Amino acid sequence: LVEERTREVSATNARLLEEIKERKRSQAALEHSERKYRELVENANSIILRLDKAGTITFFNEFAQHFFGIPEPEILGKNITDIICPIHELSGDLRQEALTRFLKPTENLTFNEAECFRKEGEPVWVAWTSKRILDPNGEFSEYLLVGMDITERKQVENALHQVNAKLNLVSSIARHDILNRLTIVHGNLDLLKIQLTDPLQIELVVSAEKALSAIQRQIEFTRDYKDMGVKKAYWQPVTATIHQVIADKNVNGISIAIPPEGPEIFADPGLNRAIANVIDYILCHGEPASKINIQYQESAKGLDLIFEDDGAGIPGTEKEKIFERGYGKDNGYGLFLAREILAITGLSIQERGEFGKGSKFIIQVPKRAYRFK
Repeated sequence: LVEERTREVSATNARLLEEIKERKRSQAALEHSERKYRELVENANSIILRLDKAGTITFFNEFAQHFFGIPEPEILGKNITDIICPIHELSGDLRQEALTRFLKPTENLTFNEAECFRKEGEPVWVAWTSKRILDPNGEFSEYLLVGMDITERKQVENALHQVNAKLNLVSSIARHDILNRLTIVHGNLDLLKIQLTDPLQIELVVSAEKALSAIQRQIEFTRDYKDMGVKKAYWQPVTATIHQVIADKNVNGISIAIPPEGPEIFADPGLNRAIANVIDYILCHGEPASKINIQYQESAKGLDLIFEDDGAGIPGTEKEKIFERGYGKDNGYGLFLAREILAITGLSIQERGEFGKGSKFIIQVPKRAYRFK
C-alpha cells in the first residue's frame, strides 16, 4: 500500500512539475510576444495611439512623442481634441459630433486627414486610420489610431492648387477675349454674306462660319474641362445626386424611376456633371424613349450604376464611338467628358443596350469606391 501511494505521489508530482514547466514556457512565450509587439509599436515610424470611448489618450508610442514633441506623462489621460487635434471653438453636442466623425472607423484604404498641432503650436497634417478594439467579451472597448505625417504632401497640394487656380484664371481671361473676337468675326461674316451675290463666294463664307463655330465649341469645351481633377474627390450619395440632376432638367414627360436608397460613391466633384451628361444623351438621342430606369446592382467586381431607357438604342458599331471626343450630332463632348470625369477615381462607363430595344449605360464602380450606409 505504501509503495502504491508512493507511486501515486510521484506521478502527481511529475504532472505538477510538467504543468509548471508548461506554464513557464507559456509565460515566456507571452512575454516574448508582448516584448516584440511593444518593440514593433514603439519603433514603428508611425504615430500610434489608443483612446477610450470618450477620446481620452491611454497609449502614446515613442514615435508619436517625438513627432508631436510631447512626452508620454504629459499626454496620457488628456483628450485628443484638447491637445493634438483641438476643437476649442466647439462645445457640447457639436464637440461630441466632431469627435465621433474623427473617430469613425476608416475603410476601403481611405484616411481621415486632419490638421493637428505639435506642442509649440506648429500645424501638421496627419492621415489617420481608426479601428475599434473589442474586449474578450466582444464588446467595443477602445480605439486604435495609426497616423502618418502628410504635411509635406499637403504643402505640395496647396502649391499645386494655387498654380492651377492662376492657370485657370489666365485661361478664363484668354477664353473670354477669344470668344468676344469670334463674335465680331461672326458678325462681319454675316454682313459680308448679305452683300455677296456670287454663289461661290457665299459658299466660302458659309464654310468659314462653320469653321468658326467649331472653334467656338472647342473653346467652350475647355471651360467645362478646366476643373477636372483639381478638387479633391469625396464620398457622394448617388441617389441624392441623381435627384438634383433631374430637378434641373426638362425631361419632356419622360418618367424616371430612381431607387429610394442608394450607395455613396467615392468620386470626383464632377460626378453630377457626368451623370447629367449621360441623362442628356438619353433625352436628346434616345427618341422615342418614354421612360428611364435607374438601378444599382452589385457584382463580384463591384457595383453597376445602370441607366436604361426604352428608346431606339445604339447600333453596335457606335457603342464605343459615342464616347469619343467630337463624335455625335452636336459637339460630341458630353459622353467623352463623362468618361474622363469618372476615370479620375477609377470608375468606368460602357453602353450595353440592345439596338432597337433601348440604350443601357452602365457606370462600373470598383469595390473600394462605394459603400452602403
